[in-house]
Amino acid sequence: MTRLLFPPEFFHALAGLARRRSRPGGGNAATPRAGRGLLGFEHRAYAPGDDLRQLDWRATARAGAAQLRLREEERGGSLRLVLDRSPSMAPGGARREEDLRRLALALGWLHLEAGGVLRLVAGGGPEQTFVGYERRAALQEVLEGLEPPLGGPGVEGMLRGGPCVWLTDPWCEPPPVFPGDATVVTLVLPEEDDPATGGLRLKDAESAEELEVELDAADWSRRWDGWLERRQRRLRAAGARALVLRCGAGGATALLQRAEEAGLV
Repeated sequence: MTRLLFPPEFFHALAGLARRRSRPGGGNAATPRAGRGLLGFEHRAYAPGDDLRQLDWRATARAGAAQLRLREEERGGSLRLVLDRSPSMAPGGARREEDLRRLALALGWLHLEAGGVLRLVAGGGPEQTFVGYERRAALQEVLEGLEPPLGGPGVEGMLRGGPCVWLTDPWCEPPPVFPGDATVVTLVLPEEDDPATGGLRLKDAESAEELEVELDAADWSRRWDGWLERRQRRLRAAGARALVLRCGAGGATALLQRAEEAGLV
């Protein structure tokens, strides 16, 4: 990335968002608690990457499978965050890809602060689990180190039951049915809303096929708005909450503001 992915003003805005969420009426998140927390009496199944020191051997023996005793911070539920890694995420530049990572950190950061368990899936890579308030820095490190979007398997196997947020672009084909509680966030670039017009020679971001097109500004706007609306209807019919976020403009803090206005964070 040529620009600072997570500038200081981003964290300042994120801290303000976390404070607003923790006030009465400011959201459903629990008040953040610092530190490692106290071991409680609730359990969940072991997942790769969990701290083995939290294994409860008696509960494991009773259940016949590895069980972890939850810390106080883990009681905010589980969230699966799925990141689209198809080439169309970064056509000709990294603005959408940058905003995807920023939005992923904001969602994961707030969920961990609220005491939740975060499961991150990026393309065809292994699922990574983050548990505890102090794991926010590890999540930031993983997002900073992601490889550029080069493609991967279909998204169906990544969208499992339970709360899930899929960060994608307008071109990724959604599954016919979403399991569980799914939110799909479509990140739209300014040039997709307002492309250059006239005779153009373009290259498909996914297939690299070259295309010759003649674009009319008014006709594009009408057809593009119709395309987005039809896609949103398909997502809702498949059982997902569908949101569109304009990205690539106004910097990292403006992205957080738009996400908050949309009710995503």
